[in-house]
Amino acid sequence: MRLGVVLPYWLDRPALEAVAIGETADRLGYGSLRIGEMMTFDAFALAGALARTTTRIAITVGPLPVATRDPAALALGMASVSALGGRPAHLALGASTPAVVERWHGRPWQPTVARMRECVAALRPILNGERSKFTGAQVTTAGFRLAAGAQPQTTIAVAAFGSRMLALAATIADRVVANLVTAAQVARIRDAIDTAARATGRAAPPLTVWVPAALT
Repeated sequence: MRLGVVLPYWLDRPALEAVAIGETADRLGYGSLRIGEMMTFDAFALAGALARTTTRIAITVGPLPVATRDPAALALGMASVSALGGRPAHLALGASTPAVVERWHGRPWQPTVARMRECVAALRPILNGERSKFTGAQVTTAGFRLAAGAQPQTTIAVAAFGSRMLALAATIADRVVANLVTAAQVARIRDAIDTAARATGRAAPPLTVWVPAALT
């Protein structure tokens, strides 16, 4: 087991506290920093700032709602963070909630599993430096190419909890993310990932679990 840090976005705390937490995590030697998105910062903007002020810690942006950014925008964000930090950055995608996707962003929330499959399929060639060429039922992109260069070391994680998204994540993701789960749920998720991956002959991806901690 390896410990990393997830930036908190408490709405009653100063916004720039997130920057201080990220810099402190790097200084203390944590190996990974995960930067999500709520109502405080654009995740790529904050990740880019921290990429410039940290030196070692591996930065993962997300999980970001798969419905609110297209593959070209996601690839552009990842290339920006990587270029600013001088080291690979990583991405996590999730379904989010109808409140975030539909009410905040005015985008359709369903069907999330199909959109996730198509988004990852469209995104990987772009990160590998290819010009985009993908037409699906939910995702379409053509002609976009990263001017900053390929990002082949960028990994894609999928946040999953339900059975269908877990089965998909086990077959397309480099890592699976679960949030706020009990030990029993971790065991269930790990078993579901292993079973789905084994059915396709693929090595099961690692699992990252977000766990809140209180220090007194």
